[in-house]
Amino acid sequence: MPLSDGLQQNLRNLLLEAFADGETVSGTWKAETARDDLPDWRVEVERVDSTDSGRPVTAASCSAPTEEDPR
Repeated sequence: MPLSDGLQQNLRNLLLEAFADGETVSGTWKAETARDDLPDWRVEVERVDSTDSGRPVTAASCSAPTEEDPR
């Protein structure tokens, strides 16, 4: 299910502000509510660095070539 534009923008702003402030952003976070009739939330945040083309850099695509696999 896609995020609404408003929620996506709020999350983006929160993550960017925390990152700019030097906070640890990546990880699994739990937001607990004080009331039993409201749900708790678990959110996983993963840092994804982008290449100049805008595509995410994966562990495989940023690994150094070896003599056996010179890529």
